Amino acid sequence: DKGREQTEIDPNCGSSALECRVPKEIMASRSILPSAIPLGSCIGGVPIKLHLSFFLLLAIQFFNAIRPRYRDYPALILFEILVYGPILFVTVLTHEMGHVMMNRRCGGESGEIYLWPLGGFAVCGPTDDLKGDLKTSLAGPLTHIPMGLFWWILYVATKGADKALWPSWAVNLVYMTSGGARTFVEVLSAYVVYLNL
Repeated sequence: DKGREQTEIDPNCGSSALECRVPKEIMASRSILPSAIPLGSCIGGVPIKLHLSFFLLLAIQFFNAIRPRYRDYPALILFEILVYGPILFVTVLTHEMGHVMMNRRCGGESGEIYLWPLGGFAVCGPTDDLKGDLKTSLAGPLTHIPMGLFWWILYVATKGADKALWPSWAVNLVYMTSGGARTFVEVLSAYVVYLNL
């Protein structure tokens, strides 16, 4: 396979085993997001970097929530901060960790995880065979099944008796603020179910 021949280990390629195995085009991705902030390491010592645009999206959503047309719905500010802050962060990180962990399980090596608002990407080298590469590709999206199930169960546990078993994707501000914490969590969890689809 021609693509695999290009990833053979070159004894003169450098000190990092990953740099020797991963194609140069992928390793060059380190410079694609120069505005990424190192956050440290996660499970298995995987370095995580957060792009500054993550905060830009959060700021845009925050300023949208404080517009005069929404002044009667202060809970929208908390909603936007939770969805586009910690919930989006954990969702994207879990997705990318799915790729990394499967890549390592199938004999590949991985570098950093970059997180940004439109998703993220994990720098992963090839695995031992094409089946392992396919498993690595599918592992990220498959993490959304348990995450979506968690949010759906939370929705079912908090939904009103008159609500359908499957949530609506629309954020009803009047309803969200009408029942206190219960309706807030119901609308939040319903929204995050769709974030995981």
